[in-house]
Amino acid sequence: IKEAADVAALLQQAQSTLEKLQSECEFLSSETQSSGVFSPGSLRVAVCDLQMLMAAFSHVFETDLRAYCSRDPPSFSTETHVFQRIHQLLLAFTMVLIHLLNITVQESVSTQTDVRIRDVFSLLQS
Repeated sequence: IKEAADVAALLQQAQSTLEKLQSECEFLSSETQSSGVFSPGSLRVAVCDLQMLMAAFSHVFETDLRAYCSRDPPSFSTETHVFQRIHQLLLAFTMVLIHLLNITVQESVSTQTDVRIRDVFSLLQS
């Protein structure tokens, strides 16, 4: 019973921590995001969630399940190539977004310039 109370307290603490973090993350509450688009922020959150799940599982296995399990504990790969690849993809995606933003800004400036030139020509013709 004491263990259940400890687990309940730990879960409550984790829940309150997650709620606090979610309130600090504006992009999670943004309704303008499309569910089909993976933003760098949401990918970072997914990677952090994966890390926390792995750490939580390891802790629970060591403290509660090892006594009931005759198998060796699972080993998580310490190789970082997957995370390095994710980081590279996030950087590439960020660069694409920056280039798209620059193109959009330049197109907007060009459109404004075209409008001004047309206005000048229309004034000259009248």
